[in-house]
Amino acid sequence: MTMRAEVRRNSAAADAHGGAGKPAWTLIQDGVPCFVWSRVRQRVVDGKQNAEVEEIAVVFRAGADVLAFDRIEQIKDRRGRVLFAGPFDVLTGTEKSAGDGVDHLAFKLRRIA
Repeated sequence: MTMRAEVRRNSAAADAHGGAGKPAWTLIQDGVPCFVWSRVRQRVVDGKQNAEVEEIAVVFRAGADVLAFDRIEQIKDRRGRVLFAGPFDVLTGTEKSAGDGVDHLAFKLRRIA
């Protein structure tokens, strides 16, 4: 895989009332091999708002320590150049296979603006 991801996980403790505390994004791994691509980019105008929506997908090798609800700060190439500036939320994922057994993990990403 030709790209590298910086993966962070929320390590915040619950607040005094048992609710979710303020997110604390802790670096889990840097340089996780992956491949990212943009599937759809479209402009949405509804009269009041003007937004650009982009569907971004990523695959990691099977066994990579990446979970839904993690955060990816940026995607770089092997030389360290930023290809996709984040941060991105990692949305639901699936395990994929090209034959026998699972060989990669696939996720959708949402850009945080």
